[in-house]
Amino acid sequence: KSLQDPSWFVRCRAALSCGEMHNVDAIPYLEKLLNDEEVKVQVAAVNGLAHFPKENVIDLILNAMSNPNWEVRYNAVGVLETFATEHELPFLQKALETETEPNVKLSLETLIETLVSVISPQ
Repeated sequence: KSLQDPSWFVRCRAALSCGEMHNVDAIPYLEKLLNDEEVKVQVAAVNGLAHFPKENVIDLILNAMSNPNWEVRYNAVGVLETFATEHELPFLQKALETETEPNVKLSLETLIETLVSVISPQ
């Protein structure tokens, strides 16, 4: 019920709590909150997804990279820092090409550099 509360603050806390519980049954609810009318709730949903195994949430997090709000994209990159591997590299490079927000762009550049250095250490 908290996930549908009229208060954005309650929905934020519910999204974060869903992640902290590590119950994969909560993932569809977090997916719905990724499209909430309030950006803060969308950000909380992205961060809630960080608590689940990559295979259960990677597509949702990658999709959050197309969100019109830069704060959601920025937080999605933050979550990807813990999940991303060479498999996500082409997606991240494409996202970098189209990103216009400097903060998100810098985070993407850093993540890509990190992945490349792990794949091809010097």
